[in-house]
Amino acid sequence: MRGGIVTLILALGLTTVALPVMGAPGEITGPTIYIVQWGDTLFSIANRFGTTVGALMAANGLTSPLIYVGQRLTIPFSTPIVTQERSTGYLVRYGDTLYSIARRFGVSVESLMRANSLYNPHFIYIGQKLTIPDSNTISEGVLSSAPSVASEASTLEYGVGLSVWGEKSHEQARLARETGFSWVRQGFPWREMEVGKGIFDWEVADRVVEALEGFSIIAVVDSPPSWAQTEGPANSPPDNYRDLGDFLYGLASRYRGRIKAYQIWREPNLASQWGHPNAAEYVALLRVAYLNIKAADPEALVISAGLAPTESGWPVAIPDDLFLRQIYQVGGRRYFDLLGVNAPGFKAPPEVSPEEVAKNPLWGGHRAFCFRRVEDLRRIMVENGDEAKKVAVTEFGWSTDEHKWHAVTEEEQADYLVRAYRWAREKWSGWARMMVAPPLAEAMKGTF
Repeated sequence: MRGGIVTLILALGLTTVALPVMGAPGEITGPTIYIVQWGDTLFSIANRFGTTVGALMAANGLTSPLIYVGQRLTIPFSTPIVTQERSTGYLVRYGDTLYSIARRFGVSVESLMRANSLYNPHFIYIGQKLTIPDSNTISEGVLSSAPSVASEASTLEYGVGLSVWGEKSHEQARLARETGFSWVRQGFPWREMEVGKGIFDWEVADRVVEALEGFSIIAVVDSPPSWAQTEGPANSPPDNYRDLGDFLYGLASRYRGRIKAYQIWREPNLASQWGHPNAAEYVALLRVAYLNIKAADPEALVISAGLAPTESGWPVAIPDDLFLRQIYQVGGRRYFDLLGVNAPGFKAPPEVSPEEVAKNPLWGGHRAFCFRRVEDLRRIMVENGDEAKKVAVTEFGWSTDEHKWHAVTEEEQADYLVRAYRWAREKWSGWARMMVAPPLAEAMKGTF
C-alpha cells in the first residue's frame, strides 16, 4: 500500500496534462501550466489555448520557438487573439469543428449557424471566415461553485440503471415507469455517436432520449472511439481531452434540457478502467467535460465518476478514499455538481457500519466492503469544506453470483435493496440527491 501511495504522489508531480493552479471556489489563483507532449509545437499549443505564439514566448521568456517534451509552459490568462478574432472574424483551421469554435468563444452552435447562414453544423472548411456573434461566455470562476440546481431536491429521489443501448431502451423504460422510478441512468457510449472527428451519428441516441422522456436522465459518458484513443484499456481516457470536450459540447447542445445530468466516466481509480489511475489526470478530464457541458447547457448537472470501493493498491487500483482525497487536493471540487459514489453492499446487510465490517473477516475485513462506505466518502467531502454539495449514489446493490465471495441469496438481495433505500432515506436525505438501483432487466445479478 505504501508503495502505491508513493507512486501516486510521483505520478501527480509528473502528470502530462494541462491543469490550472487553483484556490478557493470561484477564485483563480494562478496560471494554467501546460507540459509539452510529443508532437507539440508552439503554434499547435497557441491554437489549442486560443493565444498567439508571440504571447506564449513572452509569457515563458523564450527567445526561439523551439520547445522540448516535458517542458512546462505558462499559458497567459488573457489572449488578444480571441478579442481580435471576435471583431474581425475567425478563420477555420485544421482540426476545428463548429462545436470547438463555439466553445472557444463561449457561444452556442446555433448562434454561430445563424450568424453565418450555415445549414449543416458538421460542414465547415479550412480558411472559411466565420462571424462570431455576441458572447454568452460562462467564465470558469463563475462555474467553480455548484449551481443552485444541484440542491433543488430536498428529499432523496430514486432511480434505476438501464443496461441496453438502442431498441430495447423502450422496454426497460416501461419497466422503470411501472416501478415508479423518477431517475434513469443510461450509458451514452462516445464511440457510438462520434464515428470520426466531428462526424456524428445521433440516430440511436435520439431514439434512446425519446424513450426516456419524462425521466430525469443521467447520461454516463465514457468509451472513447478508436480514432480518439491509441493505447490502454478500452475505457481508458482519450489521447486529447479536447476531443472529449468537443463531443460533450455537441451532446449537451443537442439534448439541452432533455438530459438532466452527465456522469463523467466510471471507476477511474481502477487500472482496468483508466490504464494508470491518476487523480490529477482524471480531474483534468473532468474539468474539460464540466466546462463544455456548462457552456452548452448551464442547467445540466455534472456528476463525478463513481469510484470502485477497493483495498487494492497501485498499480491495480487506488483505494476510493485515497483517490477522492487526491481529487480534492488538485482542485477537483470546482468541476462537479454532485459527487458520484458507488455503494455495493458486498456481503454485509445495509445497516452494518464500516467499522463493523472491518472487524469481521466474513464480511471482507475492510471498511470499503459495505453499503455505508458512502459515509466515509461524505466525511472526506466535509473535511474539504464541500458539505453544501450533495452525493449521487450512481450504483448500489448486492450480487447473487455464486462465483463471488460476497454473493447473497435472491431473498437476501431483495430484502437488502429495500432496507438500503430505507436507510438512505432516513439517514442520508440531508446530503444525498438520488440513488440508482441495478438494472431491472438483468434480474439484478450485479457485477459488484
